[in-house]
Amino acid sequence: MPVVTLFIAIHAIAGIATAATDPGLRRSANGEFIASNYPERALKAGGQGKVTFRLTVEPDGSLGTCEVTGSSGYKSLDDETCELILRFAHLNPVRNSEGRAVRAIQNGFINWKHPLGVGRPASRAAVAAASLPEKITCKSTPTTGSLIRRSKQCMTNREWGESERIARERTLGLIAKGHADRISTE
Repeated sequence: MPVVTLFIAIHAIAGIATAATDPGLRRSANGEFIASNYPERALKAGGQGKVTFRLTVEPDGSLGTCEVTGSSGYKSLDDETCELILRFAHLNPVRNSEGRAVRAIQNGFINWKHPLGVGRPASRAAVAAASLPEKITCKSTPTTGSLIRRSKQCMTNREWGESERIARERTLGLIAKGHADRISTE
């Protein structure tokens, strides 16, 4: 699987200048995005910092997984990084030497800068002690009875496990109910 480095020095996601204090940036296409998508908890805490991540890009260009590999020291920024990427990123498929689209791992970072210009990076101790959020895995499934051909859900492995447990319990309940109904009509 190819490994590609993806640098999202994202003015588009988390900005380098301050949207509120720099009117030019605020008017730019990315300025409103920065201001409207900065995590609220980090905004209130004055949090900013660099978050590194690893993505799995599927052959069709969709994102398969996102995992934070380096913390900013602010949990809200770390948590929001993959959520934001999975929600807004549109990538082209990665191609091998024969030109075929292949699954690839891409590493990147977002350098979150506080949009009001009052942010402060976390201390080195806080960054070192920060626990990384769980890896997020996306699954695409066919959608029946709809004009939408496929639907995509993204959850942590813990959430996928819980979802599968609930589905299994519901299925077993329906099987048991159907079996009980069949016995009562005989």
